[in-house]
Amino acid sequence: MVLRSRKTNADSLVPAVTYIHRLHSSGKGSQILLHIFSDGGSIRAVCLAEAYLAKTGRWLPVAAAVLDSTPGTARYAANVLAFRRSLPDNKLTRAVGLPVGAASLAVIWLLFRVFIGMEQNVISITRRALNDTRLWDLAAMTRTYVFSQADDLINWKDVEDHATEAAEKSGTTSMLVRYTNSGHCCHARDNAESYWSAVKWTWAMRDVEGSQVAQARMEAIVSG
Repeated sequence: MVLRSRKTNADSLVPAVTYIHRLHSSGKGSQILLHIFSDGGSIRAVCLAEAYLAKTGRWLPVAAAVLDSTPGTARYAANVLAFRRSLPDNKLTRAVGLPVGAASLAVIWLLFRVFIGMEQNVISITRRALNDTRLWDLAAMTRTYVFSQADDLINWKDVEDHATEAAEKSGTTSMLVRYTNSGHCCHARDNAESYWSAVKWTWAMRDVEGSQVAQARMEAIVSG
């Protein structure tokens, strides 16, 4: 996903864009709950919104969004850890693959750090795009960020900072659900009751408008 071009990603989503546009135009699918997992999911969500905008000239009709373990910022150590977890459970493959992968990621990291600029890497671009008013009706969207202090891939402070940026930029209403023990994208498994309650709240708040949204805004710190 990270190494594919934005055009390739957008082209692969044409069937989804066509389907959503047809439903939205008919009035049968006017509201969407977008549930995003990790930075890979955020990249895909942004590609979908960009493809929808290119085809229709309109926002993707997302009324509510749940961002699970995302968005983070570009960190070399986290990239290496994610690569290590993607390797097959074979000792030889892991013994050879990890050093090669880590070295390749180091070269890419240095290219961005020295020549291209860290703000131009796909994680930074995606992070900004999630708060881009060209792609989303942020003022009308409710969001829930679900994350954890125990996540070793996504720093919880990066997630909170993104929620703050969304509020300052467009007044986006967000609920912050911060766990203490659940790992990356494991919050629904380890904290099922509070997790799905947060998802239901996010969907319910899509019909609340104006000052009522501000009054209904929730911030939660949940021990996992």
